[in-house]
Amino acid sequence: MNVAVVYNEDFTKVFSLRNRPARERYERKVVEKIAKVVSSRGHRVEVFDANLELCEKLLNFVEECKVDNVIVFNLSYGTQGESRYSHVPAMLEMLGIMYTGSGPFGHAIALDKVSTKLVFKEYGIPTPEFVVISPYQKIPEGLSFPLVVKPRMEAQSLGVNLVRNYRELEDTLTHVWEEFGQEALVEEFIRGPEYEVSLIGNGKYIKALPITGIYLGDDPEAIYSREAKLKYHPEQFCPAAIKGELARRLVELSIKAFNALHLRDYARFDLRLGEDGKPYFFEVNSMASLNPSGSFFCAAKAAGLSYDQLIFKILHSSLRRYGVDVRL
Repeated sequence: MNVAVVYNEDFTKVFSLRNRPARERYERKVVEKIAKVVSSRGHRVEVFDANLELCEKLLNFVEECKVDNVIVFNLSYGTQGESRYSHVPAMLEMLGIMYTGSGPFGHAIALDKVSTKLVFKEYGIPTPEFVVISPYQKIPEGLSFPLVVKPRMEAQSLGVNLVRNYRELEDTLTHVWEEFGQEALVEEFIRGPEYEVSLIGNGKYIKALPITGIYLGDDPEAIYSREAKLKYHPEQFCPAAIKGELARRLVELSIKAFNALHLRDYARFDLRLGEDGKPYFFEVNSMASLNPSGSFFCAAKAAGLSYDQLIFKILHSSLRRYGVDVRL
């Protein structure tokens, strides 16, 4: 197999940075680790930066291989702008090159937390109540605090804050508008333990990895914010202490959402169990990090998978989706 590993590194090689560069990117050492894993079984691997030179370099790579069995292992979060997760998949669709992960449509919905929640509601997947507030909109009256405020189209908990009154809400909204240049999602705060459900596969082959629990300390109003990650290093427990009917329900809802959102190959859902015992799904990460220290591999490890096996499982799932049966 011939594999092109694509990620973002140099954000200057674009015509113009009309928006703030994406704040997500894989470290080079993780990209090289994935490339090494794939090449360890004799596959040809090249690494490419997803900038304006990518199209030409990929076409040269395909021509050099002189075969159809070329696939992109997509690690690109995009360079800038809305729906940035979709940029590389859209280009690959145009070129007719196979790739891992979700397509442009699935990524576009998943990155937009509001669209994701609307799909959740349409398909009967419980999600916290919410409003969307833009810079030119009056803040609604009668809101019930505390509330969670976050940018509409960010990941990695960037810009997520808990607010307890209207003054804090106004300050946080201003921060989101100015720092991220986006509308703000203002969401009902759910008191209760936080969990993650990680999925791999497609169709009848989709499988859930063991559910991961997130320990945020003893504060009942703690949230999994960027600041909390950096300051407190919340602990991950996998498998979480969830069994029986509840575990089956969380997996069932996650798979239902995965399909409703048109996702492919792998993704991770974030949720909390409320005081009423009901699950509330916040969002989905269609580009779940494959960093060896991340929660996705934590779940894979709990399922008995090595890091190498996880990478090849994703590759195999992608190739099977394209109808390609090749020994990896």
